[in-house]
Amino acid sequence: MGGNVVITEEKKDGIFNRISSNYGTYDRANDVVTATQKVTGYSLTEKTRSKSNYAYWDRKNGYGYLLENPELWSEGQDTLYVRSEKMEFFDADRKVIATFDVRANSKDYTATSDFLLYFLKEDKAVFLGKPRFISDFSDAVAEEFYLFFNDKKLVRAELKDSCKVYFAEERDRLKTNWVKAKYISMNIKDDNLKDFTAEDDVTYFYLQEQQEKKDFFSNDASGSHLTAEFNEDGKLESMKMKSRVIGIYRFINNP
Repeated sequence: MGGNVVITEEKKDGIFNRISSNYGTYDRANDVVTATQKVTGYSLTEKTRSKSNYAYWDRKNGYGYLLENPELWSEGQDTLYVRSEKMEFFDADRKVIATFDVRANSKDYTATSDFLLYFLKEDKAVFLGKPRFISDFSDAVAEEFYLFFNDKKLVRAELKDSCKVYFAEERDRLKTNWVKAKYISMNIKDDNLKDFTAEDDVTYFYLQEQQEKKDFFSNDASGSHLTAEFNEDGKLESMKMKSRVIGIYRFINNP
């Protein structure tokens, strides 16, 4: 087929998938669809759209992949956008795998890595291969990232192995404070960092700049367990470290 090709899969309950492209083929014996040049896809079931230059769809085995600058994004107010060099789709597990130069964006954060597994049913994403997370409230690096969503909106992040999080005293300020640990969990509420917990070989540095209602204060310490809580505006309220704590606390003594 050539010229404004549209391939639609309709089901008895009305749910359908659709591919549009410049060229397409259908192998009826193997139930395989391929599409090339300006390929766009739409899944009503998953409420997602895609774009690439090459698409392969094995309907019998419930498997497909996109090549040549594939992009994927969800519908709705809190859109999740993903791009990579290759994307694979598995119907049975409702799973998407993106590989090589992966970038995921929403209006609140950017995540990059070499490998992404996105579980549509569980609304969970796993980033591997030196992932990095950047947002208004924190920047983070680790060996493994686990992001958890609610209706495509980020609500929790877990970091494992060689974790480091840079954060600001409050949203949109310089991220001069940091925490290192083997495991860090962050909870996000209404696009702000609600709290985080760091465990195993924890070290941190925190600096409070002098302001009209605040004195200068800085602290660096190590221990086994650290928790930090933020208010509704994303401003740090408290930090607590326990178990084998060694630290230095610095103040300015105003006469």
